[in-house]
Amino acid sequence: TVLEISIDNIVPEDFLARICALMEIPDGDAQLGWKSSDDLKRDLPKRLSTEDDVKAAFDYFRPILLSKRRQKKIFMEIIS
Repeated sequence: TVLEISIDNIVPEDFLARICALMEIPDGDAQLGWKSSDDLKRDLPKRLSTEDDVKAAFDYFRPILLSKRRQKKIFMEIIS
């Protein structure tokens, strides 16, 4: 399933709620992680369970998305 969301137009709490709903996971029980499409397969996922985790993920992606040198699409893979 693909969910396209602009990270500039969503608050971290809503982002987590949408992801949990999409994955059919109760909000409070979310033990999620994320990887960038640029990460290697063997790279461990980064934690995505709190609003601070979401903010850190958005902070990771924001400069990449704003870069004029980026040529390929980048995305966040959510791991349960």
